[in-house]
Amino acid sequence: MEFGGGHIAPAWFAPAMNTALNTALAPLNERMERVEQKLGVVAAAVSNRKLEFQNRNLLGSPGLDRPWLPLNKERRHFGLAPPGTQGNNNETPQAVLEVFAGPAPEPGEDVVPPPEIFPTDRSVSLTQVQIGYISRWYNNDFGVRVGDNAEARTKKFHDFLYGQ
Repeated sequence: MEFGGGHIAPAWFAPAMNTALNTALAPLNERMERVEQKLGVVAAAVSNRKLEFQNRNLLGSPGLDRPWLPLNKERRHFGLAPPGTQGNNNETPQAVLEVFAGPAPEPGEDVVPPPEIFPTDRSVSLTQVQIGYISRWYNNDFGVRVGDNAEARTKKFHDFLYGQ
C-alpha cells in the first residue's frame, strides 16, 4: 500500500486502519440507527393523523361496507393484553399465535397489523379477546383499566382508532 510521498505502508497497516475506523465509527452507526427508528415513529404518527380522521368519518357513515383503517405501529415490541381482554391460549387461533411468536415489526409508516390480528370488517363486532390481540400488537393498552366493562373497553379501542 502506497501513501504520501510514495512511501509503502507495511502489510499490517490497512487491516489495522480498517479496525480503527470501524471502532471509531461504531457509535456514529448506532446513533444513525436510532435516528432511523425515531424517523419511522414520526412517519407513522404523521400518517396516523390522516387515518384517524378517515376512521372518524367512518363513524358517522351509513352502512358498514367500508372497512376500518388500521393505524401504523408507533411503539416498539408487542405488549400485554389489557385487563378483561386476555384469552385462553388453548383457544387462540394458530395464525395469531404465529404472529406473536415472531419478532415485533419496527414502528413505521405502512406497518399495520396483519388481518389475523386486525379484521377491518365493520359489520363484525370484535370480541374482547380480539381487542386484546390488537392491543398487544400495537403495544398500547388503549387506556383500558381494571374494572372497565366490555362497552368501555370497546369505546376506548374506537377512541384509539379515531385519535381521541
